[in-house]
Amino acid sequence: MIYNRKIEITLFLVLFLSFSYFYQGGGANQNARLGQMRAVVEKGQLHYRGIRVPTHDVVTRNGKVYPNKAPGISLSGVAPYFLISRLKGIIIELSSEDFYHLFSCYLITVLLVGLPCALGGVIFFRLLGLFHPAAIPRLICTLALFLGTPAFAYSTVLYGHMVSSVLTMVGFYLLYKYLILGPDSPRAGWYIFLAGLASGWAVVTEYPTALIVTVLALYCFIHAIFRNGIRSFRFGYFILGLIIPAGVMMGYNYLVFDNPLYVAYFDKTAAPHKAYQQGGVLGLNIHARQFLKALYQTSFGPFRGFFHLSPFLILIAPGIFYFARKKGKRALLITLWILVSAYFFINSIYPYWYG
Repeated sequence: MIYNRKIEITLFLVLFLSFSYFYQGGGANQNARLGQMRAVVEKGQLHYRGIRVPTHDVVTRNGKVYPNKAPGISLSGVAPYFLISRLKGIIIELSSEDFYHLFSCYLITVLLVGLPCALGGVIFFRLLGLFHPAAIPRLICTLALFLGTPAFAYSTVLYGHMVSSVLTMVGFYLLYKYLILGPDSPRAGWYIFLAGLASGWAVVTEYPTALIVTVLALYCFIHAIFRNGIRSFRFGYFILGLIIPAGVMMGYNYLVFDNPLYVAYFDKTAAPHKAYQQGGVLGLNIHARQFLKALYQTSFGPFRGFFHLSPFLILIAPGIFYFARKKGKRALLITLWILVSAYFFINSIYPYWYG
């Protein structure tokens, strides 16, 4: 136990220092989120009026301009940005206003993305421990994922991608551990509730995460029914945990779009490109040439190909064979690969797959 704790502390420090070392600057996506934080703190509003925000990732509603992103990152950053803004006068006096804006963006990125992702590495290490007890192989896998794949880059920018991934992983870890493996644990209900809270906020941070959360939650519930019988109905705590993030998301959508179920991705003014106008939902259509090109470039191709950027991922092949041989884990393996295949497919038929 002490040995694992030392590894976890070291792992966290390595990841946190690695993520916080880099600063990627602005960009449309990051500026859109940071701009809304500034609007809430400085103007007490969700829209950009009176705030100069250099971004095209916006949606216009009732004459007001908002970010076209899921609100999770922006809302999470309000409190940290408020505290940082209290130091604005001191920072400007010592340096300049330009430095203040750069420094505040850096701190927000480290606090909202770098820190959670470093903690996510520790959770991933523990998650692997549910399936394999040896610490060194788990440590190697964790470092490989967080420092040897695009996860590293996305842990240094003010995007929602890695934060939502980490929250989804936390939700799955807690649900699997306390609903399936340890339903009789003294605080199992509380941890299952936290699983719902984390999973729900993952969706508020990045809407497409809803598919992963739904599939993994259903897997855990169904598996728990066969394994634990009536105790599987502690899954209700998970639903309770989902209610809070769902309420936040619906409240935000109502304030901005006058519709609690509205999603900005579907708004005609939400994108600066014409991808959404090519038919289907969000422009999703199957065109053989585009599909094959996108599939290749995101897997083995030099343009963001997973196996091109991180060749060690080819070890997935023997990993599948190893995992499939473990007793009682085949259903989980199939579930995970259905999700992986679904996201590769959706990304490959999306006209804006390269953006």
